[in-house]
Amino acid sequence: MTAEAGIKRRLGWLARVVCSSTWAEAARYIIARTRATRPDLELNLLRDGSLRDASSEFLTRIADALESDAVLACAWKLLALQPATSTVKRWEIVAGAQGLLKHADADMSEAMTRLETWKAAQFIEGGLTEFFRMADIEWAKEKAPADAPVCVQLLEQDRWDEAFDHLCKTTVRMAGSLGITPPARDLDRKKQRVRIAWLVEELFDQRMGECGDLAIGWQMLICDPERPESFNAVLPQLSWLLNSRAAIDANRLRLLRDRLHVWWMAARGEWTDSTAPVSIFRIAERETSKIAYPEDFSCEDFDGQDEQPTTPVQPTVIVMRKDRAEEKGLPQAWRDLRDEPLPLVVCRDAAEVRERLQAEYPHAFREVAMLTQDLRSGEPARMKPTLLLSQPGTGKSRIVRRLAELISPQMFISRFDAASSFDGMYSGTPKGWSSAQASVPARAILMSKTANPICMTDEIDKAGESHHNGNLWSAITPHLEVETSRQYPESGIDAVLDLSHVLHCATANSVEKLPSQLRDRFRVIRIPAPTLAHLPKLAALVMRDLAAEDEARAHDHPLAPDELEIIGRAWASERFSMRKLQRLVSATLEARDNCARRH
Repeated sequence: MTAEAGIKRRLGWLARVVCSSTWAEAARYIIARTRATRPDLELNLLRDGSLRDASSEFLTRIADALESDAVLACAWKLLALQPATSTVKRWEIVAGAQGLLKHADADMSEAMTRLETWKAAQFIEGGLTEFFRMADIEWAKEKAPADAPVCVQLLEQDRWDEAFDHLCKTTVRMAGSLGITPPARDLDRKKQRVRIAWLVEELFDQRMGECGDLAIGWQMLICDPERPESFNAVLPQLSWLLNSRAAIDANRLRLLRDRLHVWWMAARGEWTDSTAPVSIFRIAERETSKIAYPEDFSCEDFDGQDEQPTTPVQPTVIVMRKDRAEEKGLPQAWRDLRDEPLPLVVCRDAAEVRERLQAEYPHAFREVAMLTQDLRSGEPARMKPTLLLSQPGTGKSRIVRRLAELISPQMFISRFDAASSFDGMYSGTPKGWSSAQASVPARAILMSKTANPICMTDEIDKAGESHHNGNLWSAITPHLEVETSRQYPESGIDAVLDLSHVLHCATANSVEKLPSQLRDRFRVIRIPAPTLAHLPKLAALVMRDLAAEDEARAHDHPLAPDELEIIGRAWASERFSMRKLQRLVSATLEARDNCARRH
């Protein structure tokens, strides 16, 4: 890369910083770039990578230390601006940023407009005090309303070549300032898929909404009707985006939904036996060309009286295909699931889930981040099979329960007690037995009527090891692999189910007894024991849980320092068990009540 190209790319990065929605978002970009280019510079960061000292004085000192790098120093100066900063200084810093951006070849109109908002910002008591947020709100008011995400627009393309050309132009326009370029067209389909896969990773790494939409669009280009599994990476996201972020008229929405339905049919294997390779874009155009779509409504034809507010529709997936489920002898509850789209529970706010769990488990800050790293806001909840490992009584099961509650009220948990399992009942029992039943994940889907419940296997290390009637470890293994769980044969109901969306969590005190196939498939997260330093916060959380169970406890006063001291001594002798802490706090509150009654 030439020096000139490097400068242009850095100016594109500065524009992205200016266009950040919040101060925290901008800070993440700036910290990441500073750590990459100046690892010797001390930023005084917390464990989560955020700034310990976010004062204007400290941020200005960092900018001064980076004076040799004009772009990076400018970003730190913008970050340091606060309402109390003098207007003259604010104008000077903003003008400096605008002066740098004028040298960029890419379109910088959005960044320039946002910086003008910084200049004109007026602060009132009780109002916004953040430049980035104010500029974001003003920009949202000024720009034309978004039609639909680029990946949703791609559903309208009739040919793969047209979709490729459209994405190339859009990528240059939206991500060119970041130095991201689309791949060249290659007649070799395998080479083309590899190049697109690299681009998708690069776009997702930007952690920006527009780049994420672009990445999904490029993933759509490698969806192959002859490989139904290739659709799994895009269909849930497309369904959600179409129903929640597309601002289009009713007739066009109907066309897009019909075409998306064709994509879902391809994901079920409808065109795996085609005599000649045909792109999904051509198939979707062919299947929907038979449908007559009316012209757009006119003002005379529609007065708006019958208009109903639209609500986002959850992404769905078919768990039991009709052609893979024997109807004869199938219980009615299972019959109702044949070809029935089941909703995928969507994570409402991944950042909030992580932050609230970290607040409840201050001693496991990093571990909670690992546990929640697969969650994405507004997308179906997904998580690698995870094993929580720690000494007894540290609240492993509660972490999983709280994780489900925070993801969504719809998230269902099925708990399986491994300590009482001495056979392979986890995978169900054959239909010939009087006690025939489906596997634990399948029953969780049936009970929840969702496709991605959480199956929690408690104390998996205590399961029976005998192979006489099978064992839990062998029974659970196929469920931890996407390929085997996607077409799982349920002998108890004579059906093949798609269980690949189920989330699997397990708890254990040790992994020594676990076979290698489980250790290889589970992501092991070791939950550390808390210490006395965490006692005040954890005790307060225990009191909150007690108040949720008993309304009379909602009015209890916080624990006094002397009460915490007594609890701390007893808790230390119990090796800091969370279970013991609950008993100690409960006993302390009861003792307090008894003393109050006597007096």
